[in-house]
Amino acid sequence: MSTRIVCPVLCLVFFVSNVGAMIPKDFEVKVGSVVAPLVDTGQPADAFYPSVGVLIVSGGHAAVYSFGRREIKAASLVEIGSVSKVFTSLLLAKLASKKIVDIDSDAEKFLGTSVKIPSFNGQKISLKHLSTHSSGLPRIPADLNLASEDQPYADYSAEMLLKFLSDYKLPRPPGSEYEYSNMGAALLGLALARAINVSFNDALVEEVLKPLDMSDTAINLSISQQLRLVQGYRWDGKDTPSWKWDVFAPTGGLKSTLTDMGKFILAQLNPPEGLTGAAVQLSQAVHFTSKPQKMGLAWHVIDLDEGETLLWHNGMTYGFSSNLVLAPASKMGVFVIANAMHLKSNGALDDRIDQLAFKIFGLLRKENKRVLTKASKSQIKQ
Repeated sequence: MSTRIVCPVLCLVFFVSNVGAMIPKDFEVKVGSVVAPLVDTGQPADAFYPSVGVLIVSGGHAAVYSFGRREIKAASLVEIGSVSKVFTSLLLAKLASKKIVDIDSDAEKFLGTSVKIPSFNGQKISLKHLSTHSSGLPRIPADLNLASEDQPYADYSAEMLLKFLSDYKLPRPPGSEYEYSNMGAALLGLALARAINVSFNDALVEEVLKPLDMSDTAINLSISQQLRLVQGYRWDGKDTPSWKWDVFAPTGGLKSTLTDMGKFILAQLNPPEGLTGAAVQLSQAVHFTSKPQKMGLAWHVIDLDEGETLLWHNGMTYGFSSNLVLAPASKMGVFVIANAMHLKSNGALDDRIDQLAFKIFGLLRKENKRVLTKASKSQIKQ
């Protein structure tokens, strides 16, 4: 079962380009066909996604579809997990566009005169290394146990992070290899906040969220927003509380709505004028390559056929799974989020929501090409 919510506010207020095709009326049916197996109530709890929300952006238009129990609607608050890293790196790009920092600056210089972070034979970790997962830092600190409790990040402080880093030895030079690092994103957020002498939350709100009019995106929710927060479920089907954050907030702490994510996608596809638009373009450029991996600032970059580039980032908490996929040149974007997190039989993270987003993007790309080809033929006849 699904419900289709076309977003007239987004479509009217944020209609900015006639590049690309409008979203066809029957596209919900096509999306529903690939979502259906995931929300099938006949599945066991460790494979079932109660609700799946899908945001489609094409040619300046946006639509939201809600499947399963239909808990995720346009104004519902959801945990976007590591998709937050894209926002953290947009903050980096914004401060770089304002000439406050340089992406190639040593991260250590912003952390305080008494702070020392690891280097490798004199080669220091830069802000860009932290953003592109090429710093050489591990995924998480050894003294943080993700499996220990429902709130693994809540009490891990900046002091704990810097203490761990003061004793850590880099295994290789920064900028030499890709290794996904939540710790790197946390350190990046801390360095950026200290560079402008405010909290990370305040920096993100003032430099990123307010300029994009994303008033329903936050680390800490108001009371009214908490009432709209969707319940998340663990891999065993049990309720799980919304994650709380300290220094690791830049790595996965944001909650948002599909409406706000629509604003974010439209800004990515049609960068606004001024410093925010410059920051968007800087963040999308390739800044690190280590075959087969190519990285923008937090964005994973895939080169498609016909010279088109795909940007993507996924996210996961104990209660949510998500993936954001963009094609800036063709003005298309897809964001998929489900209110459950699952594991594979071998203990690895379940990637079905990742694959679902790519499948839906493939459907959208195919539909876009069909409509544009039809339009071109019509112009030829005229």
